[in-house]
Amino acid sequence: MRTKMLLRFPSTQTKNTITYDLIKKFDLHLNILKAEINHKLEGVLVYDIDGNSVKIAESLEYLKDCGVHAELVSNTIEVDRDTCVHCGLCTSVCP
Repeated sequence: MRTKMLLRFPSTQTKNTITYDLIKKFDLHLNILKAEINHKLEGVLVYDIDGNSVKIAESLEYLKDCGVHAELVSNTIEVDRDTCVHCGLCTSVCP
């Protein structure tokens, strides 16, 4: 299964090895499409992921247990012009 995943995590998690854990524990192939990490505030990562669909589902549960908000992202971009702050995150998930 190939998909994209968006992660948002609090400053308490910025010191942890999230990418390494996903690769080693779940045998996922990750490509970092976007990374914005401020160790004092928060972190945002967008991955292109290739791996077993069961392992991807398990990785979502693992991240949730670690206090990381993670969700799979569709390739369709829907922009809410009223709330958009032009951060560019949506363009990084385009194929």
